[in-house]
Amino acid sequence: MLKHIIYILDENFDKDTIVNEKETLIVTNNRYGADYANAHNIPVIACETNEFLSQYAIENHNDLDLEYANIVYNRHHGNPVVIFETQRLIVREMRISDLPSFYEMYEDEQIKKYNPLLSNNVKEEEDKLKAYINTVYPLYGYGIWTLVEKNSNQIIGRAGVENGDELQYMIKAEYRRCGYAKEAINAILEYMYLEMKMEDFTVKIHNNNLPSIKFIHNYNIKATATENDVVIYKLKNQKYS
Repeated sequence: MLKHIIYILDENFDKDTIVNEKETLIVTNNRYGADYANAHNIPVIACETNEFLSQYAIENHNDLDLEYANIVYNRHHGNPVVIFETQRLIVREMRISDLPSFYEMYEDEQIKKYNPLLSNNVKEEEDKLKAYINTVYPLYGYGIWTLVEKNSNQIIGRAGVENGDELQYMIKAEYRRCGYAKEAINAILEYMYLEMKMEDFTVKIHNNNLPSIKFIHNYNIKATATENDVVIYKLKNQKYS
């Protein structure tokens, strides 16, 4: 849990001000502070510099928002970063410990048939997911998220927006036809409008994936192209357009 935010704004830094490194986040405008943070596995936010010190940055150290600080801290330590909750779901950023559940999802033939496969090399997939967490989320502020059912605390799918405006969703076989996809997508569309001011999305579905095509017709969509048996739809958020 984040308890201490330390500002290193010059090299006259007193190391004794750090009580517990595991509970600390550093805000710095210099290489000394960034190197100290990296050497001690402390999350770091850069400020007031053009030098690249961290993938996380703010213009002025006085502008630090506690919510943002907690997001940086939790990502660094692999803790869940919750985006929002619905009646039955917790929608949060993916984390490395989700991988076993993702591999279990990909045992389903329909998912394997219509989605890029996970690597047979678990370490390779861990590295890919770690890179995604450390680049996509900080850069865009959104991406593909993990869906967790509140009652069971089980991972039941993934959904979100990536590649700019591409809306994606995947529900574990035993949780389909229970309204979870619609619940997640409705909340994602609302979040993306309110937080990111996005109204228009792209959805790509294989033309043989009839259940997914049937589902997406619940929304205001228009097929615009077909590429390699994949139908490309444009989805407009009716509620906010």
